Amino acid sequence: MTEAEQRLAAIEGVRAVNIDGLREIQPGLSATVTTVAVTIEAIVTVDELRERLAETVCINAIDQLTSDAT
Repeated sequence: MTEAEQRLAAIEGVRAVNIDGLREIQPGLSATVTTVAVTIEAIVTVDELRERLAETVCINAIDQLTSDAT
């Protein structure tokens, strides 16, 4: 499991995380910013998950978050 998967899996309400692909790496002086595409299986609503992701350290932006529930 990658560090990104571990950080996302630690969020309350998340059941499973899969890194779908690496989009970009931006090396910096104090940190490297990595952009990844992920699939998250959660037991909370999209709005709750968005809020929990926004509160999590090291997650700076969420481009798209949708539900595939029918």
